[in-house]
Amino acid sequence: MQQHRTEGLAFTKEPFIADGGPCRIESIQFSMMFGEEIMKAAEVQVYRARYYDGRGVPSEGGLLDCRMGPANKKASKCTTCHGDFGDCPGHYGYVNLALPVYNVGYMATILNILNRPPPSSDEEEDARGLHARRQRASTISSSEAAKPQEASQPLGPLQFQMLLYLVALPAFEGSQRM
Repeated sequence: MQQHRTEGLAFTKEPFIADGGPCRIESIQFSMMFGEEIMKAAEVQVYRARYYDGRGVPSEGGLLDCRMGPANKKASKCTTCHGDFGDCPGHYGYVNLALPVYNVGYMATILNILNRPPPSSDEEEDARGLHARRQRASTISSSEAAKPQEASQPLGPLQFQMLLYLVALPAFEGSQRM
């Protein structure tokens, strides 16, 4: 079985089996990769919007570039790990974006926010005062403090700007670093 190694990581289709017997996991963390990390893990930059060239061969720099693995069982071997369709685990490619792209998973939330009435500075001051009073009050139960805001309640200007920033941040940072 062919393996592809990248800085101590082995990419293979075989399951990982620890050598030392059972282990206790103390913590685990998941995160998204951004710009430079994606480029380090990738084998190829996809810069052509073509699958095949004129001869029916996967286009270099295209969506089926052979450096990302064989496209099907009939295709030739992977040019990265030299594995066939069954042995090659597949390798990453990346697309360098010229502009930020919003995550479509957040579009309903963005539209909901944009359809709300515009926030006013009076509402923002009222919200800050309410938040400060709630923090000072020691009688508020944790369940009451954890209640989400109703959808019809407008956001303050700062909350609105922060939400739009957070929604666009992953795509924006990824496109800026590439």
